[in-house]
Amino acid sequence: MRAVNLAVVEDIAWLGALIVGDGSIYVAARKAAGGRKILCPMVSVIMCDRFAIQRAAGLIRVKLTASGRTPITGRRLWRAQAIGARALKVIALVRPFLTETRIKQVGRAIKKARASGVETREERKQKHKLRILTLVKLESELSTKRLQKYTGLDIAYARRYLNELLKEGKIRNEPFRVGSQLRNRWLHVANGESQTPEIPGETQASGRKELMKSSVATWAGRNPLPSGRGYEPRLGSPTDRAWLGGLMVSEGTAVAFKPKGSSHFIPRIAIRMLDKGAIERAAALMAVACVRAGRSKESGRQFWQANAVGDRAIRILEIIKPYLTQPKLSQAQDAIVKSRESGFTTIREMQAARKEMTMRHVLKNPGSLTTEVVHGARVCSKNARKYLTELEHEGKIRRVVGGTLHKPNTRWYPA
Repeated sequence: MRAVNLAVVEDIAWLGALIVGDGSIYVAARKAAGGRKILCPMVSVIMCDRFAIQRAAGLIRVKLTASGRTPITGRRLWRAQAIGARALKVIALVRPFLTETRIKQVGRAIKKARASGVETREERKQKHKLRILTLVKLESELSTKRLQKYTGLDIAYARRYLNELLKEGKIRNEPFRVGSQLRNRWLHVANGESQTPEIPGETQASGRKELMKSSVATWAGRNPLPSGRGYEPRLGSPTDRAWLGGLMVSEGTAVAFKPKGSSHFIPRIAIRMLDKGAIERAAALMAVACVRAGRSKESGRQFWQANAVGDRAIRILEIIKPYLTQPKLSQAQDAIVKSRESGFTTIREMQAARKEMTMRHVLKNPGSLTTEVVHGARVCSKNARKYLTELEHEGKIRRVVGGTLHKPNTRWYPA
């Protein structure tokens, strides 16, 4: 079985968000050795976006498969599915990036699977090793053949486990001759437990768990994190960017909309889900509000939505761009182009243009009073003073204070 390709924390966060959005964790009946049926854990992600599923399949090392078509549009659905031990491995890695709803789903699925007797290969291996060690403790001077007979293991596996226990210092062997053949007699080491070396990969696993502690901003109780125009998106961590990018790929949409009374289109990104925990986390990262967005027609459950509009939407898309798939990037680019063509400009661009107009007025009319700059550059008094101060700090203009003691004035000159 090929190991999952989830060594990078950003990949784990991205896959976790994809499972939160379009994944499902459940158990299904399968035949085990001996013909008995067990409930096998499964992690499945189904989407129309083939690029996203192809990447997910590459991360969990499974095949990309077709999974029917959507009932409304008829588009092809694609699936990546992990089964059994692989599913348990994926769940263990992405768990820090799942929401409360998904974690409860995980708990129910694993409980059912364990109750039916599901074991991973590593667990079976440890079980067999423990059985061999117990036999060696109970009966001294056991040969390899007798151990293989008592455990019912294949001789190759029995030898492998014995050699592993020998390296761990839990048992020792004594060669002896039977006729012309040289055989091994296995004995227990009394203080073997203290000589047991660290399990390979244990240190790396604990280090990975520390790295996987996401700095995702979440809401605490009824006190939401501040959001709105004056707050920047909280996407300083690569893990947070990967998580939001994965959720945008699975449940997000980028559109250009025209508000009532507006002459141009404005870009907007929206993430809409039934899982309130996921939307609260996404809203906290984007520094926007988590709002109600209608109810599901099938179940009547409440939808929740996080929206970013205009300049904020463009900045967020630029930040999470490396984690978006080609179809989602094209959708975002189309929304931005449509808005630009209709005359949309961001607040930052408008401020830069007004600052440039202020600078041009001072260059054209040296010695202008602040009030003359306000009228000449066609900016409000508050913004004119802000732009003039910024230009002065940049060394482009200088101020000269004049007038009288009771009525001073400020004139502006090129530096």
